[in-house]
Amino acid sequence: MKKIIRAIIKVTGFLSALIYFKPKIRYSDKKEFKKTKKGKVIVASNHINYLDFVLFLLIFWNRHIRCLVGETLYEKNKFLKWLLNIFESIKVERSNFDMSFLSKAIGVLENDGMLEIYPEAIFKNNNPVGDFKLSTVYIAYHSKSKIIPIYHKGNYGIFKREKVFIGKPFDIREYLLTENPSIVDFQKVNDILEREIRSLSQYNKGAKNDREN
Repeated sequence: MKKIIRAIIKVTGFLSALIYFKPKIRYSDKKEFKKTKKGKVIVASNHINYLDFVLFLLIFWNRHIRCLVGETLYEKNKFLKWLLNIFESIKVERSNFDMSFLSKAIGVLENDGMLEIYPEAIFKNNNPVGDFKLSTVYIAYHSKSKIIPIYHKGNYGIFKREKVFIGKPFDIREYLLTENPSIVDFQKVNDILEREIRSLSQYNKGAKNDREN
């Protein structure tokens, strides 16, 4: 039943979302990106507001993308809670330090799923990139999944245009050469991911003919 409802929401909401976001997408390496359209993959992005999830539903319309979501969003209203449940989001209980979301996330990827993670774990409008949690690289390592780094502006609105910059997918296991990586090892790779997404934000600033709408 959930699958049917998700399909209905996607079909009926696609045009409205397209008009609202009008995403303009640039790729660091489009050929490499196309290789990740199937199978297990993590989408890691900066976090502007709760509409980010809707944006990625639009960009990856052909995939069932599941998202790590903090428990506070489930408390916003009943409709949002229902929507999160329909799209099988994975709740992160930060208040009681429940780490079960890690095994759930790894399980999704081991079944060739797609997972959306915001490494900052909070909304950051003024300082959009930085202070990444280790969850993303930990999940990527244990599920043997590649990460697609993404930066987007959060320029949402009917008379605006959202800009999305998709970096080259990478495998963190290429950087973790030890059999049992330590926290320090994971932090080093986490810093690489942070720098990659930060560099995409700089690419936005240097893009030619990139006018605000």
